Amino acid sequence: MKFYIGMRLLLAALTSAVMLWLLLEAPPALKATWIWNTRLIVQERVEILSFAAQHGINRIYLHIEQTGIPLQAYRDFIREARASNIQVDALGGDPSWSRLSKQKSVASFVDWVHAYNRSVSEEERFSGIHVDIEPHVHPLWKEDREQLKKEWLANLEWVIRETKKEPGMEVSADIPFWMHQLSASESESVSAWLLRELDHVTLMAYRDAVAGRNGVLDITSRILEEAGHARQKVVIGLNIRDSGEGDHTTFYEEPPQELREELLLLERRMKKYPAYAGFAIHDYEHWKQKIKREWEEPAARERG
Repeated sequence: MKFYIGMRLLLAALTSAVMLWLLLEAPPALKATWIWNTRLIVQERVEILSFAAQHGINRIYLHIEQTGIPLQAYRDFIREARASNIQVDALGGDPSWSRLSKQKSVASFVDWVHAYNRSVSEEERFSGIHVDIEPHVHPLWKEDREQLKKEWLANLEWVIRETKKEPGMEVSADIPFWMHQLSASESESVSAWLLRELDHVTLMAYRDAVAGRNGVLDITSRILEEAGHARQKVVIGLNIRDSGEGDHTTFYEEPPQELREELLLLERRMKKYPAYAGFAIHDYEHWKQKIKREWEEPAARERG
């Protein structure tokens, strides 16, 4: 019995290796993941970086906790990540950051990142700032969308301006895939404005299939066509967390093998878009759990 379990696990490992080789043969310029639980850089720094190396991750959006996490933990994590050619962006955001009245909270985050970067050596610095604000989740979105949109864009403009005061710092944001439907001005959509102002946008293209009607390709094509050229970079965000918005919004139920196949399909089909800059998996903890289940479930079935 142990022999058969071992063979099943070996076969799974070989399959994973082949799929990874195919994916990395022409890797995306950017392959990212989010880390929301900042304490993980203290508790499992080595495991995170090993996972990143194994899966070709070259960008990490790391949520910032201004207190409770030793500065040395940030320094060690970023230094070791950059030694492995992984950029680390400071991640922050909340729907309340859509309001101008909350700009002090936004400023506290940006100021903390700048102060940290100035206090450490170059190899220990954040490469950029990444915001996840999601104004459409704020209660005011249903009551006065136009007002909230204006305040959100004003806060984003402030973040961009303040971030760029530090040479070499990039700034990016998570946005819904339907932002092309909203207007920033009489002549420009919100998505066009974001593409012009940010170093890259990460589209929350949360679906459980790449192809087909209402699949990832379908819902992202308008913004990718709107971008039009490689100077405006679009990253495709995919979700693997269990979602209250429905099974169609996540790869949570799909086996890891299917996710890898879908990523290969995404890479092939996105080559026609000059603005396509790579993909991001939301998020690290759930990605790791998904891979772990791939190893554990065959063994459990054999034992049962």
